[in-house]
Amino acid sequence: MKYPSCHLTASIAFRRTLPMRFLALVLFSFCATFSQAVDPAPTSLKPAMKYSEVREVAPGVFFRFSQISATDPLLPFGGSNNAWIVFKDYVVVIDANFPKEARDVIAEIKKTTKKPIRYVFDTHHHGDHAWGNAVWAAEGAAVIGHRFCAEQMKGDAKEFANAAKGPNARKDVAESTFRVPDLLFDDKLVLDDGTQRVEFLFMGHAHTSGDAVAWIPKHGILCTGDACVNGAFNFMGHSDSGSWVRALERMEALAPKMICPGHGPVDGPGLVQRQKRYFIELRDAVRKAVRENKTLDDAKTAIDIPWYKEWTGVAVKADNIAHVYAELTGTIAPWDLREGFGLVEGASPSKDDKDWKAPKRILVPSSLPPAKLRELKRVAPEIEFIAARTATEAVEMSRSKEFPIDAVIGFVGLPEKPDCKWIHLADASGTLHLSEGGKITVTGTEGIAAPERSESGLGLIMAGIGKVHAQKPARITMSGKKIVIVGNSPTSEVLARRLSTMGSRVVLVEEKTGPAPKGFAKRVAIDSLIDEVADADVVVACSPIGSRGTLIPQTLPELKKETILVVLGPAAHQAGDLVTAHEKQGGMVVANWPARQILALEADREKGANPFLTTGYLDRAWRLQRENVRRFAAGEKLLAVIDPRVGY
Repeated sequence: MKYPSCHLTASIAFRRTLPMRFLALVLFSFCATFSQAVDPAPTSLKPAMKYSEVREVAPGVFFRFSQISATDPLLPFGGSNNAWIVFKDYVVVIDANFPKEARDVIAEIKKTTKKPIRYVFDTHHHGDHAWGNAVWAAEGAAVIGHRFCAEQMKGDAKEFANAAKGPNARKDVAESTFRVPDLLFDDKLVLDDGTQRVEFLFMGHAHTSGDAVAWIPKHGILCTGDACVNGAFNFMGHSDSGSWVRALERMEALAPKMICPGHGPVDGPGLVQRQKRYFIELRDAVRKAVRENKTLDDAKTAIDIPWYKEWTGVAVKADNIAHVYAELTGTIAPWDLREGFGLVEGASPSKDDKDWKAPKRILVPSSLPPAKLRELKRVAPEIEFIAARTATEAVEMSRSKEFPIDAVIGFVGLPEKPDCKWIHLADASGTLHLSEGGKITVTGTEGIAAPERSESGLGLIMAGIGKVHAQKPARITMSGKKIVIVGNSPTSEVLARRLSTMGSRVVLVEEKTGPAPKGFAKRVAIDSLIDEVADADVVVACSPIGSRGTLIPQTLPELKKETILVVLGPAAHQAGDLVTAHEKQGGMVVANWPARQILALEADREKGANPFLTTGYLDRAWRLQRENVRRFAAGEKLLAVIDPRVGY
C-alpha cells in the first residue's frame, strides 16, 4: 500500500501483525442528561445534534453523533462517535467503530468529499472504536494506534470471534475480519500537509492504558475517544483513575475550544473539567470510605455526588465505585507498576508449580502501621501476618518448625538464608547475601526507585559540570557532552533518556551486548570500557544493587583528570578505590552516597534508615509490596524479581 506524502513526526513502527494483550469489550450504562446548572457551564452545539447526524464543526472537520442514547433505552447501540478531517488530498478518520457503523460512516464521508480515506485512528482498543479496522483497510486506509492499543488487542481476536456467535451475535462482525493497527507510535504522531494538521497524542493511562487523542490545533478541536465522554458512559474496567486525572490535566493544558468525545454530544472545554472533577471527587469519596473501613457494599450505599446526577441524570454507577475501591485497596494490580516502571513477572512460586501449596504465614516488621496491615489483610485474607522487630529476629522466626514462615517482607540485609519461599526487600538500597543455589525468590524496589535516583544523578552531573566550568564565561550546557554510564539498571535507563533529551550522547557499558535501550546512543561490552572513557566528559558508576562482583574494573582509575566521575547509590560499595585514585590525580568526584555514608546507612538499617523517603517512592514501594503479597497468596508470579547474577 502506498501512503500519501505528508509530514510524519513520531516514534513509530510499521507492523502488519503484533502480539497484543488484554481482551476487552466495551460495556456501557446509557443514562445521561445534560444540565445547564453544572459549573463550568456546557457549550454544546446549537441546535443540539440528532443521533447519527453529521455536522461540519470547523472548515474541513466533520463530526458524526453516534446512534446511542443516554436516556432512550429503545435506541440501538450504534458504536462510538466519529470525526473526520479533510486534508488537501486525503481524509483522516477518528475511530474505526464497529464494522457496520464503519460502513455507515464511510457512506457519510463520501457525501462530504470525494477524496480517498487514507488513515483511520483507533483512540483505544475497545470493539466500538477498533473492530471496524478491516473495513477501513479495505478502503485503502492505514490504521493508526498507540503501541499499547495494539498490544491490548491481543485478546480481542477471540472476543471478536465470540461476538459473531450466539443469540446476540453481530452479523457485521461475522462478515468482517479482525485487524490491529499497523502504524504505531509511542508519544506523538503528526499528519500535516499545510492545509490541515492533526496530532495523535498519548496522554497516559486513562480509560485504557493505550488511550490517545486527536488534537486539531488549527481549529482548537480535541477528539478524546473515551478518555473524556459527555454523560454517564465511563466504563472503568481497564482504567487507572489516578492516571486518568493526570491525562485529563494534559488535555486541559492544550486549551481546546471544542471537545468531540467518544460518546455523548460535542461540548466546550468545560467537559474535560467536569470529567476530571468527577474522578477526583469519586476517588476522594472512595478513599474516605476505605479509611473508615467501610465494605464495598457500604461504600456503594454511602457515596453520592449530587452534581454528577445533575450532569448525567443518574447517580454514580456502582461499577465505577467498585473499580476505584479495588484500586485503592490493592485488589487489582496497579497499572503503573508495569507501564510506568516496566516491572514484569519473574520466576517465583505459583499455583502452576506441581508442589505449590497455598502460603499461610508472612513475616512483616513490627513497625508496620495498623492501617497498612489492614490493607494486606484485604488482599490476602487467608494469610496470617506475624511481626518481627529486627532482621535477626526475622531470620530466627523464619526458621520455626512449629510455625513455618512462607515469606519475609520489609527487611533489608538479611545475613542468612531463611527457610522460606520469598523475601521482599522494601529498601531500594539494600543488599542481600543469599547462595546462588538457593530456591528462594527475592523481590525488590530498585525498578521503582529509578525516578529519584535518576534525578539525583542528573543533578550530580550538572553540579559537576558547573564546578568544572565555574571560572569560564561559556554557558554551561549538556548538549554535545559524552556521558558513559557503567552498569545497566532501571536507574541508568531513566537517566539516559533524560540526558539524551538534553542533547547528550550517552553510552552504556555493561556485561551484556545487544541493541541499546532507549536513550542510549550505543551499548558496548565491558572490554570496550577503556576506549569509551578515554574521551568521556562524564563517567557514571551506576551498578545495580546486590551485584555479585563488579562492573568497574581496576583499569578505570586511568580516567583523564578532566573527566567528572559520578557515583550513584550502591555503586559506592564497589567504587572506593576508583574514587580515591581519581581524587588523588585532582579529578572531580561527585556522589549522592559517599562510601562513609553507605557504611553509616548500613549500620542504621534496622532503625529504618532509607535514602529515598520521597512521597512518590514510598507510595510506589508500598503498592508494589502490597501487590506482591496479593500475588503470593493467590499463587501468581511475583513482580520485580531480582536476578542474583546482576542484582536487579
